[in-house]
Parts: sequence; structure tokens; C-alpha cells
Amino acid sequence: MASIRTLPVEVFDWLVTLMEGAGHDQSLAALARTCSAFHQVVMPHLYSPAVVLRNPNLLYWAAHFGRTDTARRVLATGVTRVDAPKGTRFPSPLHIFQEKFRTKTPRETYDLFFRKGRQRDG
Repeated sequence: MASIRTLPVEVFDWLVTLMEGAGHDQSLAALARTCSAFHQVVMPHLYSPAVVLRNPNLLYWAAHFGRTDTARRVLATGVTRVDAPKGTRFPSPLHIFQEKFRTKTPRETYDLFFRKGRQRDG
């Protein structure tokens, strides 16, 4: 029986492109975690500008959990604006976040964006 691993890289890349276009981002992420060969093919698609724009919470998630690798990949897409998730008080242009990200640890970045807003309310 044929396996997906026996497909030529070009065919697999075409299938991943179709999945990306259909918005199956979670499936792509799961596929990237299965083996290093899939990881190499899927990651450029998973962090494409179109996927980042469909998932504006990626950068906030990365800051919240201290995932600098994810934040760097999101920033490397060149997307210039991602609106804040519902419930937050600021729409943050990425260039502002990027400047703060370069000088602060992930924990300091989280505290800056999420704890300062709560302190102003009290």
C-alpha cells in the first residue's frame, strides 16, 4: 500500500498548498509535527502571510506563552498589521510590537500588554 511519505516532494507541496488555501491551518500544524520531512515542507506554508492574517491571535499567543520562535516566524512574514483579539483594548501595529519584542523578554512583553491594561482599570 502506498504511503504519503512515498509521494514526490512536489506533489506533497501541492497538497499542502491546497490545504493552506482551504484554511486547514490546524491540520497543517498537526502534519508538521508528524516528522521532520513534513515539517520542512509545511512550515513555509504554515507561516505564510495569508495564514498569519487568518490567525491574528498567533502573535499574542506567542507572547503569552513565551514562544519566541513562533513570534519571530510571524514577524518574518512581513505582515504590517494584525488586529488584536476580541476582548483586548489595543489594535497593535506589528512594527510597534516588534520594537518592544526586541528589547524585552517574552514575560516582560506579556506583562506590558496584558497587565498594564488591568492596572489602569483599578
